[in-house]
Amino acid sequence: DRRTLMSCALTCHAWRNRSRYKLFIAVTLGSSKAFEGFLKAVTADPALGDTVREVTLYCDHASKNPWHTLAAFPAVFARKLTRIECLKIDGQPPPGYVQQGPSPMFHQSFFLLLREFKSVTRLEIVDTHFDNLNDLGRLVFAIPTLRSLTVKYVSWVKQGSCSLPRYHGFPQHLSSIVFDGKCTDGLLRWIRTGRGGNKSLALPLLEKLEISDIGVDDLRKVKETLVTIKPSLRHVAV
Repeated sequence: DRRTLMSCALTCHAWRNRSRYKLFIAVTLGSSKAFEGFLKAVTADPALGDTVREVTLYCDHASKNPWHTLAAFPAVFARKLTRIECLKIDGQPPPGYVQQGPSPMFHQSFFLLLREFKSVTRLEIVDTHFDNLNDLGRLVFAIPTLRSLTVKYVSWVKQGSCSLPRYHGFPQHLSSIVFDGKCTDGLLRWIRTGRGGNKSLALPLLEKLEISDIGVDDLRKVKETLVTIKPSLRHVAV
């Protein structure tokens, strides 16, 4: 109960640090107000940054710049949040919102700064509408320490294959991938071919692969993928 924890933090000095630890272990940033408030708190007490283990970035559909928190996050917090384990990106529209959500816009520096979060091992991308498959791939590949990847209800405007630059490739420590049928073609191709089309650099440690809402036409691609990662795979759910 967040309200109870806030009351505990104000009770006495002995309770303050423990309560604040619980309050900041999982942070949700869904608006400029929340973003600025969190930045002010971490700037005033840098030790708070070490308590954060999970950050969820929501698309602010009421804002003129809905993905401001996501676009600014790496530049502002790259050296302040040193122990994040899980990063969640959620573009879920509010009730009654019919149109496709806006695509996040990324500058090259976004991906470079995202690599500074060397403690992140889990990435979850949900209800997010990208400009193209390449943008999704660059976001995933920007975190080389990833061990778990979840991609659900994600789409992109420009259909068709997108070839990634040769230096790109799945993080080599990935052991778990979960995604739904909308992403099947692109993600399976990346898993099969590894970095820059070199199959010898495909995921060597992948143990878990879960795919939901898959179409019949994609079963052949799933089979080809399973052969590629067969030595390490322990759990498959389709």
